[in-house]
Amino acid sequence: MRKTITCFAEDQLIQAAQQSTSIENTTPEALSSEWLEQLVEQPFGTEKYDVVMLELSMIQVNRKFSRDEMNERR
Repeated sequence: MRKTITCFAEDQLIQAAQQSTSIENTTPEALSSEWLEQLVEQPFGTEKYDVVMLELSMIQVNRKFSRDEMNERR
């Protein structure tokens, strides 16, 4: 079931959105719906944090990196 959402924005922003969407052959409503879908599909903040911390786990505080480590490409 689809529901209506009311959104408030500055007139200039709404006009710019309408112009952009008419060029792309869509509507501001369709873009808003698409944005909400993407928002819901994103992982929660704690999951993002865990992923970043895992990627940074090789870093040790209070030590200097060697030249090779600093230039290493992954």
